[in-house]
Amino acid sequence: MEREKANYVREWNHFRQCEQAEIAARCQIWRSLRSGEPIHFEAITAATGLSVEHIQRLLPHNSTSYSLADALTDEWPSYMEIIEGEPIPPVTPPVIHQKIWGALLRQIDAAHEGEAARYVVRPFEKKGDDPATVSTVLFPDILLVLDERQMDEHGYIGAPPLIMEILSPESKRRDLTIKLEIYQRAGVKEYWTVHPDTATVQVYVREENGTFQAHPPYHRNDTVKIGVLEGGSVKLSEVFCGE
Repeated sequence: MEREKANYVREWNHFRQCEQAEIAARCQIWRSLRSGEPIHFEAITAATGLSVEHIQRLLPHNSTSYSLADALTDEWPSYMEIIEGEPIPPVTPPVIHQKIWGALLRQIDAAHEGEAARYVVRPFEKKGDDPATVSTVLFPDILLVLDERQMDEHGYIGAPPLIMEILSPESKRRDLTIKLEIYQRAGVKEYWTVHPDTATVQVYVREENGTFQAHPPYHRNDTVKIGVLEGGSVKLSEVFCGE
C-alpha cells in the first residue's frame, strides 16, 4: 500500500510539473506571437525542459493567438483561461476560497431550480461561431444558468445573467479590472466580487446604458438580493461564518 501511494504521488508530481512547464511554454509562445518575433524553441526548451517537438504541439490552432479550439483539446490545462487570445496561468486558490464557494452555491441552489456552478463561459461567442475565432474563454467561480439553451457540451455560450468571482491575491487585480470590463461589455446583468480578506461583497448591476453600477459593499451581517433571480438572496453570515 505504501509503495502504491508513493508511486501515485510521484506520478502526480510529474504530471503537475509537466503541466506547469506547458503553461509556461504557451505563455512564451503567445508573447512571441503578439510581438511578431520568431518563436525561439531552443530558449523555451531550456527554460521548461520540454522538447522542441512537445512545444510545437502547443502552438495555437489559428497560428496567431489561442482560442476555444485550443481550450477544447485534452492537453489544455485545467482552468487555464484565455483573454483576447492570451493564455492566463491558473492560480491555486486558498482553502477559504473553496469554503466560500460551497456556501454561496448552497444558498443559490436553494433559491433556484436551475443550476449554478463553475462552467467555462465564452462571453462573446455566438452559436455557430468557429471555435478558432473565439478568443476569450473564462472560468468564473460561479455562474447562474437560467436558460439551458445557452449551454452546450463545452459550457455557456454568451453572457450569463449572473457571475461571481471570489478574489484571491493572485486574481484580485484581474477580477476587478479586466474581467469586470469583459463582463460589462459582454452584457452580464449582475457581477459579484467576493472579498474574503474583508468579508464583503461588491455587486455590480447592469444599467440601461450598458454600464455597471456598483452598489455599496455588503458586509458579513447583510443579506444580498440576487437581482436576476426572483426571491433569491444570500446571507453573508453563512458565507463568511468561518472568518
